[in-house]
Amino acid sequence: MSRAASRIPELVRTGDPGTSWVSAAGTLSEAPRTSPADATSRTLPRTTGDRRSHATWSPDRLAAAVSVSRAPRTATPFNDLLSDELDFFNTIGAHHDVDHGELLVRRGEQARDVHLVDRGAVAEISGVGDRRPIAAFALPNEVCGAIPVVLHEAAGWDCVAITPTSLVTVQADRFHAAVRDWWADRWATRALWWLAEFGARATAVDDIGLAGEVAALLLRHRDGPIESSALADVLDVTEGMIERVLGDFRRAGAIRLTGGRVSVVRVERLHGAVTAGRRLDTRLARRRD
Repeated sequence: MSRAASRIPELVRTGDPGTSWVSAAGTLSEAPRTSPADATSRTLPRTTGDRRSHATWSPDRLAAAVSVSRAPRTATPFNDLLSDELDFFNTIGAHHDVDHGELLVRRGEQARDVHLVDRGAVAEISGVGDRRPIAAFALPNEVCGAIPVVLHEAAGWDCVAITPTSLVTVQADRFHAAVRDWWADRWATRALWWLAEFGARATAVDDIGLAGEVAALLLRHRDGPIESSALADVLDVTEGMIERVLGDFRRAGAIRLTGGRVSVVRVERLHGAVTAGRRLDTRLARRRD
């Protein structure tokens, strides 16, 4: 795991104004980063029938889920802004607060606004049957809703505030004009990054079933242990369902499971689970046809 990726829990809990992060444009951003975990508990709306409608999130739980959702070996997420972009948002944007559970961007619709997170956290949530797995998070000094605006496409996810959150909001057309006039190369790089990282994540969620999803996430984090409870949070399933999948992987010799922490042992056996999930999905699709 990279140094930056290994520090995500620390940054989420405490902030680290002295840290320089390499931007998508290849330069350094010195913008202070603050913590979204500034209260004792957090909530996220749930739709799965056998879970509580609202689950309490501690700062550590949020940090673990952020770590699982973000690819390791990358210094910064694609939605981390540079100082001139932060100045743009803070100069012309509308500052406002939202409560947890508020929908900011709706899946399948054109984004009307781009939101900069000033304090708090926003989850980008996909949809698979009755589940609503989390594909990504936006934390302080990061944006949500930007990539659909850049690509002139409908949003592929719901953006939902999962803590009491402070936002700076800019209308989509004004943001797109700024990208066109000043930051075209920068956002072209970020869009390609998104297609590689978020696109791969969304494909895994949509195509390969729960066992394949778990295997795909474990493969992304093969260099270090991750929390089984964080897998459950990100994939929006019960911990019992995750334990059954992990039990199968452990018996197959693919993972080591110690005190709720999962370590990859045999990479090729997890690759097999991903491939098997895709084959099953293909067979089911043919039967429906």
